[in-house]
Amino acid sequence: MTDPSGSGVAEISRELGRLDPFSYWVVPSGSLSTAGDLIVAGTTGVFLIAAWPAPGAFSLSRGRPAVEGQPVPGVRALRSDAKRLSARLAASSVFGSVEPVVCLTDAAMGMPRTVKGVRILPIGELVKDLTARPRVMEQIRVRRAARVLGVQIPGDSRRHFA
Repeated sequence: MTDPSGSGVAEISRELGRLDPFSYWVVPSGSLSTAGDLIVAGTTGVFLIAAWPAPGAFSLSRGRPAVEGQPVPGVRALRSDAKRLSARLAASSVFGSVEPVVCLTDAAMGMPRTVKGVRILPIGELVKDLTARPRVMEQIRVRRAARVLGVQIPGDSRRHFA
C-alpha cells in the first residue's frame, strides 16, 4: 500500500515529528514490510503505519474500507506484515503485537475505527491516537525494539553488545 508519490508518507512523518523523541522512535519500514511505510515503536506499543493519500470521503463498502467507493488496497498485506514483524520482535524479547494502522492523509473521515484488525484514522488523529493509549511497554523494551528495527541509539557504540 505504499504511497507512489511519497506525499502521504512525508505528511505522516511531519505529523509523527510531534511525538516525544525519548518515548517514541519512528523508522521507515524498508524491507521489513511491503505494505507499510513507517514503523513507530513507543511506550504505548509498536505500530506499522501505511499512508493512503486518496481524496474523498471514507466509507465501509461490504465490510471493507473505501475512499470515494474505491477500496483501500493492501489492508490484508498490512495485517500480515504486522504479524511477521511481531514475530521478529518477539524473537528479540520484545513481546506484544504490532498494530497495523492506515492513515488517511487527504480523505474526510469521522472518528478513528478498527476494521478487520486494522486501525483506520485521519492524519489529524494520528498522534493523539498513538499517545492516548495505556503504556504497555517499559522504556528498556522500547529501546530494544528500536534497535531491532535498525535505530542507532546514542551511547550504544560504547557498550559491549553493540
